[in-house]
Amino acid sequence: MPPHKREELRAVHGDAWEVVDAPPSKRMRRGVQPVADDAFLSEITKSGRLTTVDSKTLRSQPRRAAAPSTLDLEMDADPDAAYLVMARHESGAIVFVQPTQTERRSTARGVTSSTVRFSIPLPQTSAAEAPEEQQRRSLVGKVVKATVLKVVGKLADMAMPLLAKAAETAVWKLKGLHEGWKSVSPDNLQTPDLSAIDIAKAASTDASRRNLLFIHGTFSHASSAYSALATTRGSSGKTFFESLQPIYGNRIFAFDHFTVSRTSGRKCAHAAGCIAQGAVPL
Repeated sequence: MPPHKREELRAVHGDAWEVVDAPPSKRMRRGVQPVADDAFLSEITKSGRLTTVDSKTLRSQPRRAAAPSTLDLEMDADPDAAYLVMARHESGAIVFVQPTQTERRSTARGVTSSTVRFSIPLPQTSAAEAPEEQQRRSLVGKVVKATVLKVVGKLADMAMPLLAKAAETAVWKLKGLHEGWKSVSPDNLQTPDLSAIDIAKAASTDASRRNLLFIHGTFSHASSAYSALATTRGSSGKTFFESLQPIYGNRIFAFDHFTVSRTSGRKCAHAAGCIAQGAVPL
């Protein structure tokens, strides 16, 4: 068996995965743009603090047993470098993975080598999914594109905060999103980025005319998190906005913010400071 090349990914369980030529973007669901992968990667590496050293598209072998829960990869690495893997799933979802294991070895001549291992979590089928569909998915196999990023000039414990900031900034830039206070309405929710507002001027300071504030969760933004509220009807036959119109009128707002590169404390402090400055009753 030929020796492994440095900084080249390989599957730990080679019998369960095969390297394929077609990237998952070609198999992605309708509406996901294949070019987004390259644009996104270019955005997070353009500063020069991260560089791509290898990229592989892998597909799990068809099987009738349960689908794998992780894709385990390993690579012979520079012992003094820090690495991360960016994994893109068929759905278009991206996850970043740090090494779960690092092995360092030294030879009699003082040469040090290292092997790093990455464990990429894989989407699992829903328990509510029909058994026939679960079996079909197992027979088709899963496709993942894994790209190794090398951290240039940074310590390992600084790698993930650096990448989180770079990645989140890139995603928002590609989607045309901006942080800040937004107005939420059925019409606004049809656009990727809601209308920006000055909360001190838009919100009511009258305690009898309260305001409604939305703060979205991790890996999302206001438009994506609440778009269904514009069209989904409840048991009364009314949409969310139609039901709340008598109470809040057009005083429904959202606070759009980064969720990965900003801690919960910083997000809450930012929002609370803006609310306090405008003395906004919510």
